[in-house]
Parts: sequence; C-alpha cells; structure tokens
Amino acid sequence: MSRKPLQIAAAIVLLVVAGFLAFRFFPGEGATTRRHALARRALAMHILAECLSTNKVCKQVVVIANPFTQKGGQATDIYAFNEAGIRGLREGFSRNVELKAVEYPDLKPEWLKNPDAIFIDPQTTTPLSFIVAEEAWDQIVNRHVQADVLVSLIGLPARLDRLQFYKQWPQKKSPRLALLLPDLRFLGNRAAIVGAFKSGFLEAVIFNKPGAPAEGQSLLKDPIEDFNRSFLLVRPDNVENILRQYPQLF
Repeated sequence: MSRKPLQIAAAIVLLVVAGFLAFRFFPGEGATTRRHALARRALAMHILAECLSTNKVCKQVVVIANPFTQKGGQATDIYAFNEAGIRGLREGFSRNVELKAVEYPDLKPEWLKNPDAIFIDPQTTTPLSFIVAEEAWDQIVNRHVQADVLVSLIGLPARLDRLQFYKQWPQKKSPRLALLLPDLRFLGNRAAIVGAFKSGFLEAVIFNKPGAPAEGQSLLKDPIEDFNRSFLLVRPDNVENILRQYPQLF
C-alpha cells in the first residue's frame, strides 16, 4: 500500500474514534455540552481513584492511557478526554496511593503498516483494544513490577490470551485492573467475567448506567448523586447484586 492510502486509512480510524466520542458524549453540539461531558469524565475517574484508595492492596498505580495523545494532529476530543481522565485520577487518589506513571502503549506494527488489515468490532466500547500491541501491555507490567493496580482508560486488549501477565496472573495475583467503560467480552461469558471480579483480577470497573442521561447534560450540584445517576461502579463485593439489578450489563 502506498503512503497516501495508508494516511487515509489511518485518518479513517481516528475519525471513527472521534466520531464515537462525539456521538456518545455530546449528541447536541456546543461548548457547554462538551464541558459537561469532560467534567463528568473527570468525576468518574475521581470516584474510581477514591474507591481504589480504600483498598489496602492498592499502593502503587500505573495508568494506561490513549497512545494517540502522544501524536500531533489528532481530534481535540481525544486529548481532552484523556486529560480529563488522568486529572480525575490524580485528584481522587489519597496520599497512601502513588500514581507511579502514565503509560502510552505502542500500536500494533501491522496496523501501522496497513490499518485496513486490523478488524475493529463496531460494537466495542474501546476501539483501541484492537490496535494496541498486546506485548506493549507486558512491557508496561515489566517496567513497573511493584505496581499493584493498572488503571486503563482504553479498555482491555482484544486478545488477552496473548498477554504473559494475564497468563501468569492466577499465580502472581498482581497487578489488578481497574477499567473505564471496558468491553469485557474479551474475558469470555458472564460467568468468566464474574469470576474475574471474584478472583480480584478486576478490582473496579466503571460502566455507563443503563438509562442514564446523556453525559453532556448539566451536572447535578451533588457530585456523588451525579455519579450515581450516570455510572455504575462494579467491584468484587457488589458485582452479583448489580447484575441482579441490571442483568444485561454484560
């Protein structure tokens, strides 16, 4: 494939990601709607950080963030939502938790050579799951062997079975994962997902609450009330209760 078609294909993928953000977070255009959506993203991650701070096993955290934010010329919202998530985490962690690093995993070499060669499930909530290199996750884990928790703003890799840290987790029990709006189908069926919570592999996961208002709507005065209206925070100790209330969550 020539250089120009490669650039076009790459641009199409980025437009898909940017379009997903625009459609999901602010279907009504406007700076105010966008500001509300960004504030709500920061709030979600602030609450997640507070939750992790209450867990004695969480002392050192590494954040996995959007690698496209390390490249120039991307859609403004890609940078803005990434920064809002990181800011919320920094503000939410207690003094007992060290945010050790923010990492930006590499993209798959085959995607860089030919973006058309990589399938991205149109139903996924995390398109980057399909184009981030699985070995990049292992490299991050190996660079931060003391990290107790990985907080991913970009979901899970689609091929978890290729990750060494995932294969070794049943023996090592570290690092645990905290996720934002992930596609958990990569873990298997519902029983496998519940098992991932119960084993501690999934320490905390934020989902959009079914029936919640659009994320670009005005925030409530009480941030906790606003969070509870918009999101579900699923943990090992409440996953079964939440599934009884929202059986279609996953």
